[in-house]
Amino acid sequence: MRVKEIIGKTVIDAAGDNLGKVEDIEINWTNSAVEHFIIKGDPEIKKKLMSSKYANRLLKKIGAKADPDIVISFSDVQSIGDVITLKIDII
Repeated sequence: MRVKEIIGKTVIDAAGDNLGKVEDIEINWTNSAVEHFIIKGDPEIKKKLMSSKYANRLLKKIGAKADPDIVISFSDVQSIGDVITLKIDII
């Protein structure tokens, strides 16, 4: 699958919550592997995330930005098809 086919795909967590669309991808150039999907931050999703069990992990990755991007580890991806489905519940 090409990067341009992943950009814009909707990301759904294990509970079926829509997290948004992939805006960018982080690649580890040392081993040529996809490391993370970047989802544009949404204030409503941010509020839900900050009250969830995922908050500590999210804060470590995004720091204290006002409008954070959501960083999803490639290892948390269950499948990629019409949408990207995660194997974890985030919200």
